[in-house]
Amino acid sequence: MTEQDPAKQKTFAKEVLSGLKEDARSSLRWAIGGAIAGAVVLGGIGLILFGLKGLLIGAGLGGAVGGIGVSWLYLNIQSPW
Repeated sequence: MTEQDPAKQKTFAKEVLSGLKEDARSSLRWAIGGAIAGAVVLGGIGLILFGLKGLLIGAGLGGAVGGIGVSWLYLNIQSPW
């Protein structure tokens, strides 16, 4: 096995870290978008059906469920297997 020079090893590590950073940013963007969409949809349904308390509860649950659901979907789409 051949030795790599330290400059190439550092470059490889930087490439790996930059890829991880980009993946983390992208998944967080998707999760935030899903949380906003879920909060709007379930908050609207809660407002129509139950009034102001329904809006508050629906928005909270919609934010949590939307964020978790979309980030799970994003990770399943991105994974190779």
